[in-house]
Amino acid sequence: MAFVCNYLPSVIVFNILSYLSPSDRLRASATCRTWRQCLFTPSQWPHKTLVVDLCRTSGDHLRRNKHSSHDSTPALKCFLRKCCRFLQDVVITFDPNSTVSLDHLRDVLDIMLSNDTNSNQNINNSPINDNQWLHNSRCLRRLTLDPIDVSKGVEDVTNENSARLYQRWQQLVQRLDQLLTLCGPLDHISFGCLQPVLNHSNRLLSTLAKHHSSSLKCLHLSSVKTDPDFYPVLDLSVQLLEPFASLRVVSIDFDSVNDRMLRLMAGKATIDTFVVNVHGIDDEHEGLSKSSWDLLAKSNPNLKVTLNLIHTDDSMTVLRDSLLDTDMPLAHFRAYFVGPFGDSDDSICHLVNLVANRHSKTLLSVTLVNALKGTTLEASPVFAELQENPLVMLAWRCKRLHSLTIIGYEVCDADLIAITRLRGSSLQHFSFPLCCISLLHSPIAEDEGYYDDYFDRRLTYFLDDAPQHLQTKVIEDIAQPLDRKWTPMTYEQLPSAVINGFNSMQTTYLSTILRDQTICGESHRCNQSTTN
Repeated sequence: MAFVCNYLPSVIVFNILSYLSPSDRLRASATCRTWRQCLFTPSQWPHKTLVVDLCRTSGDHLRRNKHSSHDSTPALKCFLRKCCRFLQDVVITFDPNSTVSLDHLRDVLDIMLSNDTNSNQNINNSPINDNQWLHNSRCLRRLTLDPIDVSKGVEDVTNENSARLYQRWQQLVQRLDQLLTLCGPLDHISFGCLQPVLNHSNRLLSTLAKHHSSSLKCLHLSSVKTDPDFYPVLDLSVQLLEPFASLRVVSIDFDSVNDRMLRLMAGKATIDTFVVNVHGIDDEHEGLSKSSWDLLAKSNPNLKVTLNLIHTDDSMTVLRDSLLDTDMPLAHFRAYFVGPFGDSDDSICHLVNLVANRHSKTLLSVTLVNALKGTTLEASPVFAELQENPLVMLAWRCKRLHSLTIIGYEVCDADLIAITRLRGSSLQHFSFPLCCISLLHSPIAEDEGYYDDYFDRRLTYFLDDAPQHLQTKVIEDIAQPLDRKWTPMTYEQLPSAVINGFNSMQTTYLSTILRDQTICGESHRCNQSTTN
């Protein structure tokens, strides 16, 4: 059979492979060398996108999964050597806390830098120079780092492991810089919110400005801090952003944003997505003027701003004056484990009121996540204690609101019904936990006489403790205006950090922030293919 296949004309082999799925093509490539050579040609891979999952190939993964003894790393690297030369979009998923996974990431970058697709030479310890590294990644247009966790920094482990991790990160940054020098004109780059990489932002930006200033559309420099309360503030050079003529998407930390940057982006008039991550607020931050936001919004009429507050609890004044009480076109507002600010426990209520009042015409989505408190896992009562719930006012004012996620805050069933009635079926995504729905003064419970039969009026009861028939009635009344089936989140569906504070809180928001960066790349790839 192999003898016959070897003598088939390549055009026939190409035709046969065109009828097969990608997985079947890989199996067919095992037939003989001729078929394998025909497989690894650009025409057989029209999408030219590869997602490399290094977590499933690492030794750490094999040790954790006792039933798995197969290491697919050699096959993955062999595949990458064959097809790297025509790949346009590469997403690399890895564990930044695993030295094994970091070594695999280094090997992947080495393959993307090397021009010898058939060589098994170990080049991991070889010095990088322009003569050795050739243009194997010349077709690369989009590169995305996709870490599964960023909860540990080099300082979080023992001294020996710290030195090993530091050395590996230095190697990775060096290879990333070299890849940015040699690859084709990039239109998307995401550094995966990784602080060890983004500490070198000035170096990487200089390389990007030199080689990709006219092509780059999506630039992601925002980070998720390993320690939100203590981290070095990067002195990002604003003028490094000036050469980029085609930027449409930018994500960055609030620490690095100033009026000069906003006015620089206003001058480009090309920005349509601007993402700002706010961690701690440095005392020396100069703040942002309302006039700079106004200029940016007027110069970029399609601009949508996403604001991610991550463990922010430093200064309500800076948040108000530099961000929320401005004319920024805020589209997505997220607050993860924020406040309280100073002595005020209801800071989040003031933030929601400010967002609803100032950004009612542009706001599309709101996400508020807080940890349940104590051994009884109690929701924060800050919204329930107010006579007028800011969340109801938010739903009333913001006519374009289509997504609302509230976790860890107590809200009574009447207010949830009011929210769904105000927004109706236009509220396409609505997430709220069963354990946070309060029945205190519930009209449904009153009408059914359940307070007399079940409850002590002096205490607050939640829907997860109510009889099943009452749960069903309340859920139906909340869902009815949505014009679709709706169920609240169960304990099992809650982020682990909301229930157990010992779990990494970053698991709650990292995937969302990284998904935004990946989606942005996919969105602009689709726009580009449509234009072409």
